[in-house]
Amino acid sequence: MRKIYTFIILFVALSTFAQSQELQAIVSTTNVQLRWTSTAGYAIDHYEIERRSRGEEFKTIALILAENGSESAAYLYKDKLTGGDQHLYYRVHCFYADGTESYSDILSLNLAEAKDDLLKISTDVAGCRLLLDLPTEKGSNLFRIYNMNGQLLETQRSAGGSNVVEADKLASGKYFMEAYHPVSGKRFYGTFSL
Repeated sequence: MRKIYTFIILFVALSTFAQSQELQAIVSTTNVQLRWTSTAGYAIDHYEIERRSRGEEFKTIALILAENGSESAAYLYKDKLTGGDQHLYYRVHCFYADGTESYSDILSLNLAEAKDDLLKISTDVAGCRLLLDLPTEKGSNLFRIYNMNGQLLETQRSAGGSNVVEADKLASGKYFMEAYHPVSGKRFYGTFSL
């Protein structure tokens, strides 16, 4: 039995805010996942995630307490998408322990354009190989497989334009994949489960 997983993924990086913090967004068909890291240590009290749609004001959608006790910390927030979401704006409002505040740059996401980065992934009957539905391009592709915490687990290069990736070394679980075509510079993203 073949399982097909279809996800739309878009990576967007913002300029840094606060102290060595970079905000990223991953857009799927069901949510926007915001990630950032901080090296400010004890200097930050908390964060507020703010979102707005076109023609609206920013609204706080989440409050995240800072992880005090370590020099650096990684943060993650998932915002559930609704069917009507076409263009969203996000920013992170940072509140420091000394009472000062700062904002990230505004992240603008056009959800309709994210469909260009679609990667369909299915598994073979044994679940040992991933079959990718990618546009046909001359040359090979580079595939990177990450766990859901963002740790790179494996890198493979396709032979002669093949869209098959070996998955026999991966344990059961959910994974994120980036497919990169060096000749054209195109990138495609998707998730899959084994």
